[in-house]
Amino acid sequence: MKRKNWFRASCLGKSIQENIDAYYGKKPKRTRQERLMLDVGTAIHRVYFGKKENQKEYYNEELWLRGTPDCIEKKVIQELKTMNGIQFSKLKEPLPEHIIQLHAYFILTGLQYGKIIYLDRNFFNEKVFKVRLDPQVIQEVLEKIELLKKEVEKR
Repeated sequence: MKRKNWFRASCLGKSIQENIDAYYGKKPKRTRQERLMLDVGTAIHRVYFGKKENQKEYYNEELWLRGTPDCIEKKVIQELKTMNGIQFSKLKEPLPEHIIQLHAYFILTGLQYGKIIYLDRNFFNEKVFKVRLDPQVIQEVLEKIELLKKEVEKR
């Protein structure tokens, strides 16, 4: 683990610029409300997973990639996402950026199964989507990482 900077699995579904900023440690400016919502999300994770919450960070030196899945239980990666009631009511399938994040975790851990759990922050209802490793998505993630590496090397 000699690298100073890494791409983060949780960021790969975002724009090229957001990934480059995160790589260099540039944090986005957030409003007080946005910071509070992130803190609430973190607290919900701790309560939801309890002692099962993952504390292990995974690294892939070749890909310049690191990440910490929320929970790994019985070889299944579990990712919890919170959202407001309006977003939750419209949700019919996992969001693409979360599929990308989960596939980055598949790359990092070598696992092939996951669950994306969406939690309504208003009423604490859940929607759970089971996800199996998709080679096409893995290829898309690898291509994006290569693109990001080229962007970094240009600077």
